Amino acid sequence: MKIAIIGAGLSGLSAAWEILQLRPACQVTVFEAGPHVGGKIRTELEGGFLYEHGPNGWLASRQSISSLVERVGLGGEVMQADEAAAHRYLWRQKRLLKLPSKPLQILGWEGLSWKGRMRLAGDFFQRPRTEEDESVHDFASKQWGAEFADAVFDPFCTGVFGADCRKLSMRSCFPPVFAWQRRYGSVTRGAFASRPKSSGPKKKGPGLHSLKRGMGSLIEALAAQIPLPSRILLNQAVTSIRLEGRQVRLESGAESGVFDGLILACPADAVSSLLGDLLPPDLRQRNQAIAYTSMGVAVCGFRSSGAPLLPPSFGFLVPSSEPAQILGCLLDSRVFPGRCAPGHEVLRMMFGGPRSPELLNLGDDELKSILLPELRRTLQLGRDPDFVKIIRWPRAIPSPAPFHFRLVDELDKALTGTPILLAGNAYHGVSMDDCARTGKEAASEICARIPQ
Repeated sequence: MKIAIIGAGLSGLSAAWEILQLRPACQVTVFEAGPHVGGKIRTELEGGFLYEHGPNGWLASRQSISSLVERVGLGGEVMQADEAAAHRYLWRQKRLLKLPSKPLQILGWEGLSWKGRMRLAGDFFQRPRTEEDESVHDFASKQWGAEFADAVFDPFCTGVFGADCRKLSMRSCFPPVFAWQRRYGSVTRGAFASRPKSSGPKKKGPGLHSLKRGMGSLIEALAAQIPLPSRILLNQAVTSIRLEGRQVRLESGAESGVFDGLILACPADAVSSLLGDLLPPDLRQRNQAIAYTSMGVAVCGFRSSGAPLLPPSFGFLVPSSEPAQILGCLLDSRVFPGRCAPGHEVLRMMFGGPRSPELLNLGDDELKSILLPELRRTLQLGRDPDFVKIIRWPRAIPSPAPFHFRLVDELDKALTGTPILLAGNAYHGVSMDDCARTGKEAASEICARIPQ
């Protein structure tokens, strides 16, 4: 059996790896248009500073990514976040405002007015709503009040999606929370009802995991465990796809071939372009129109022979109502200490997004002149970093709009009966756990569709 996968991000690589676990004799070919595997997941070590280009870790409760890490042999590399990760802040009114670390503490949080805190109690009296979807901001406003939506969900969506919560689908972005409301009315009751039964003492800590050598080590392990005759082809953009009976013919520069199955783990616009007439024109255009957020990351490294310079914190986010040039800041070396060389600390500032996309067009020196004063203003470090690296991600993160699920359903129906599946992060979630899960599901489905 020969399977082609387009896209060597986490979804594509996990799909390839999972196929080979199910059918070791299968020949898998992964086509990647760029020069690197891993998509946005990439770790670098430079001058004693270990830093991530993209995701820094995952929630320990997420089973798909946790299982994948174990099964590729990296269980011994897993590290838990420091207690400092429990301390998170918002930049509001020219100061850092600490967020509550426990749910009930929100009722006394100074970031909300007395009226706003009282409105939170309205969650217990909500009835299940019947709309099939709504924006994240609309959902939060109806459930907990507009003040809470602006103060908490707005910056949270910036941190996760780099997007405007008024344009994001609640059902697609936060499916468990959406489902709790639709079933119980109260999200709080839904969360309590859905808690797994305790199987032992609860682990302490903020519940974040990463890998000692960075998330890039997961990508390296996956790629290394895709042996010949399977292969990963870099700088190989697929130019055309066409069905030939129950098989698929791919053309890619000097490479071409016929495959028994195809998994598309590439961006939505590439999916529309490659599938062409295999999709109805309206569906192809709607898929092409899936919005992506462009983001930038400014990695800042500090050398110090004394006490740590960075405060004990996960970092902070900036609500859209604040006049700031950055979206937030992650204090990576305080969350996962020990990954840099001794005396080295790293943080990452996020910029761009829907608020200031023009920043990504500036040169490095001009960006530093804008971003470093923001760093001094917010964290009050007293000096500039010793190391700065600017990373730009055009079209970084998909931003599913309300009723996105309908588009996904129609795409799946359009490809029913073909040996083609979708597994990119534009369709079933953007987190690493979502990518690991959809990669595994696509592998199982493609193997089920093709007889041995």
